Amino acid sequence: MPRRLTWFDRYVKAPLGMLYLVFLLLLAVPVLLWMSLLYWTVQGVRSFRSRGGGSGPREITNKAA
Repeated sequence: MPRRLTWFDRYVKAPLGMLYLVFLLLLAVPVLLWMSLLYWTVQGVRSFRSRGGGSGPREITNKAA
């Protein structure tokens, strides 16, 4: 059987937990947006590069002696 909540749990720990959750949300959303924007930018540059050359995918050559 779970223990009963004390006034400290209800009026101190729970609000602090909610504030911590909001803090994590405010931290995570800009990071998510920035990483998405960076990913879309890289994909756009790759798409633009592969379209511009017209020679297809580049071959990887090993010129080590």
